[in-house]
Amino acid sequence: MIRNILMDLDETILDFTKCENVAIAETFKKIGIEPTSENVKRYSAINDLHWKRLERKEITRQEVLIGRFNMLFNELGVSYSGEKANEIYKKCLGNQSFFIDGALETVKELCKKYNLYIVSNGTAVVQDSRIEKAKLATYFKKIFISEKLGVNKPDARFFELCFKEMPGIKKEETVIVGDSLTSDMLGGENAGIRNIWYNPKGIKNNLGVRIWREIRSLDEIKNIIEE
Repeated sequence: MIRNILMDLDETILDFTKCENVAIAETFKKIGIEPTSENVKRYSAINDLHWKRLERKEITRQEVLIGRFNMLFNELGVSYSGEKANEIYKKCLGNQSFFIDGALETVKELCKKYNLYIVSNGTAVVQDSRIEKAKLATYFKKIFISEKLGVNKPDARFFELCFKEMPGIKKEETVIVGDSLTSDMLGGENAGIRNIWYNPKGIKNNLGVRIWREIRSLDEIKNIIEE
């Protein structure tokens, strides 16, 4: 029987793509870069590349935060500090809290019967601000953010640190729900718990990550864990 549900934040509960697009467009305007769709898309691709490298432990968190802007500015021929751009972006992103369709309703329903926990890779000050603006804390027993723990998903140590703060936790009663194969699903596998892959676009699993259940819509979670 499932009693505990670990939920990823971005692209599972909150619509990070929309949040990011709004925040980076605001950032571009503040530093004098035209917020064209091409520039926004290129930033998003570079940002994703850097976070994937962090998951593989190829670079540090600080190299992600600054390096993504330095790489973009180099491509655009812009002379601006990556560090300053990151500070502006953090403030802009911290103000964004758009929900994935059906996410809030699902969370409200699940918290009536299950222990819910947020498990997020991200910058603490940004995630804390977005969670507060979305008024999510009331539905979750605890919120775990990688920067505060000092280790990122999918590292098993991330989950072990979480488990230490979950009284009486049993792995066989725990599942993780998330959109990312490389952080959430692999993280669940590394932690020895079941996983539910939120895959609304039907992306193929070409990485060989073991998946317990796969869903297209968040409202499928309840039926799956009650099987």
